[in-house]
Amino acid sequence: MSKTWIVQNNVAFALIPKSGSSSIKSTLYNHTDHYVRYHWNDEIDHVDTRVMFLREPINRIHSAYRFFKNQHELGCKHVGNWCPTGTFEQFIDHVLQQPNPHWDSQVKQVTDKHGLYVPTITHKFEDIGEMWSHYSDATLNHKNAAPTHYDIDAEYRIEELLAHTEDDMLLWNNCTYVTPRG
Repeated sequence: MSKTWIVQNNVAFALIPKSGSSSIKSTLYNHTDHYVRYHWNDEIDHVDTRVMFLREPINRIHSAYRFFKNQHELGCKHVGNWCPTGTFEQFIDHVLQQPNPHWDSQVKQVTDKHGLYVPTITHKFEDIGEMWSHYSDATLNHKNAAPTHYDIDAEYRIEELLAHTEDDMLLWNNCTYVTPRG
């Protein structure tokens, strides 16, 4: 498992797959005026501002399907080792059986070994474009936007998916647009 946080100028950003992590990493690495380091959940107590962008969980799973399907069609051979690249239904069956950071609980990925939720601020992923400038002067590079032309059946095993993503859905439904401090 990779480290979960990237820190720049005393602001830690959660690196959650399919929730802006590639965009955040790319932006901060390409913004060479600042030193950037990765950290585990238990290594950022000293950072006052810990930001998470939480993606609507069902949309996140749909995006993961589109991303992996697209990567497979582009010839990325390793994708088939991570998940099936066939139908949407096969993918969802796999999601409900196999753990993977691309569809596992976002909340659990930012919970420390004591079960404490690490972020101090949680924004909806959908607001990342508006919120980013409050935390970094680097221009956010949008990466890995999955194509939308793949067919999905949004109702396939939806009750099981909602149960699978219950922690994330609860937080996402209660997450409001908040202007950050400072």
